[in-house]
Amino acid sequence: MDKIIADYVDKFSSFSDSISETIGSVNEYWIPDESPLIMLFSQIGKSLVAIFSELDCVKKELLFKYIEDGMA
Repeated sequence: MDKIIADYVDKFSSFSDSISETIGSVNEYWIPDESPLIMLFSQIGKSLVAIFSELDCVKKELLFKYIEDGMA
């Protein structure tokens, strides 16, 4: 995985332990290959939806900023 994408994914893992666990699970599932990015981001998205209501306003704003930055 390219360093820029790895750093981007790491930002998401900082939001919660469950997202970090999801990333680890997806990567582990695909060993010895690298996980397809579409699958990785799909699972990150599902985890974010599951914890969204638990995030405070500041983390929600950061989350949307990360998503917007990633799309730019």
